[in-house]
Amino acid sequence: MIPRLHPDFLTKPLTHRGLHDVSEGRPENSRAAIRAAIEMGYGIEIDLQLSADQTPMVFHDYGLHRLTAAAGAVSQLSANQLVRFNWLAAMKVFQIWLKFWVWSLAKHPC
Repeated sequence: MIPRLHPDFLTKPLTHRGLHDVSEGRPENSRAAIRAAIEMGYGIEIDLQLSADQTPMVFHDYGLHRLTAAAGAVSQLSANQLVRFNWLAAMKVFQIWLKFWVWSLAKHPC
């Protein structure tokens, strides 16, 4: 049986990658973007990509080229390499999912 979505998914606005706006210091999938969405009362939809060592990473794209100066896929690098990556526009957006989840629950318990 397919579980039903909570009714809020049909009535409340959702943000994709958080309430992101680089000009305001909130890159996509960053803690700042997620915090802004929560403060506005929006739901949040984020994407996960697996690193080479099978660690779920909070990141939208399969490839690195849009937000970094590198080519290739997220899945080609380890989590440790990804969190230390050099980003375009001084954005640091890779986060390990488990750490991100623990942070979000501590800030906003269900």
